Amino acid sequence: MKLIQIITHKIREITYKDIIGGIGILLILLVPLAVHYHMRTIVVEIDIKMPARDMVQLFYKGGSGYYTEENSVVRQYEKEGQWQELYFEIPQGDAEFIRIDPGTRAGEIRIRKICFKDSVNEKCFSGGEIRGNFRPLNQIEKFDVEGDELKVISVGNDPHFEIEDSLKLLLDNSKMYRYYGLYVLVVGILAIVFILFKKPLWGVIREKVSSNKLFKNVRY
Repeated sequence: MKLIQIITHKIREITYKDIIGGIGILLILLVPLAVHYHMRTIVVEIDIKMPARDMVQLFYKGGSGYYTEENSVVRQYEKEGQWQELYFEIPQGDAEFIRIDPGTRAGEIRIRKICFKDSVNEKCFSGGEIRGNFRPLNQIEKFDVEGDELKVISVGNDPHFEIEDSLKLLLDNSKMYRYYGLYVLVVGILAIVFILFKKPLWGVIREKVSSNKLFKNVRY
């Protein structure tokens, strides 16, 4: 009961300046959340083997529109005839579908793994899973599974294949949104505490500052 009386008394003492100050604190503490949301990325990892040194290009787009050079990432394949892991970082908010262009020449390409990672999720495909979740689009004669590997036969200088389902379905963001909700809840509580107990807090801060000044004067 005493706690309720104290809180009721504090509420009656709230001024417009207290409310504005609390809102200011709330907005300041929400800035890191907004920055994180807009800077979210997806890392795409491709474990690939190609017959010669070449480039691998990954395009991304939203739910509609076209793949463009502007919205793409290029990585160099350097290990001729050997396995190499390539990493592509793309903006999560802008990427719903991706297209992979594995090289610029005809030949046999092997892919062992394709992984998608964000701040809270990781989803990997290998062999038959790649075949079941991607579809060939251009200059690919074969798109078959051999063991745990995807065998791609390119017949031109612009082979590419595309993921079938949206990345939004592939990567479950509900966990991330729960973290966001928890953060907002904590920030809201801190803002309320600031509004209700601002004066006592400022009193403690002033006392600490004064004590430090006095200590410095005595010391020097």
